[in-house]
Amino acid sequence: MLSKILRSVSPTVVLAAALALVSPSPLGAQNASSAASSLVTTRITQQIDENSRVTLNGTVHPLANRANDRGAAPASMPLDRITMY
Repeated sequence: MLSKILRSVSPTVVLAAALALVSPSPLGAQNASSAASSLVTTRITQQIDENSRVTLNGTVHPLANRANDRGAAPASMPLDRITMY
């Protein structure tokens, strides 16, 4: 059955498939560190001035304010529904 399939396929198609399988792929050849280092640029270019920081609108939950502050949480408290970026 395999020989019947191979006879019906053009030699050019077989050669192209063989070359595609053995040639190095530019997508698979990169490791994580080289790919990440080529895409990441330095965004912090100077010292951070603590007196000129701002809060961007929409980045803090509306209930996260001084009126609702209950102090430090115990170390044993589970942190559910937390997303860290």
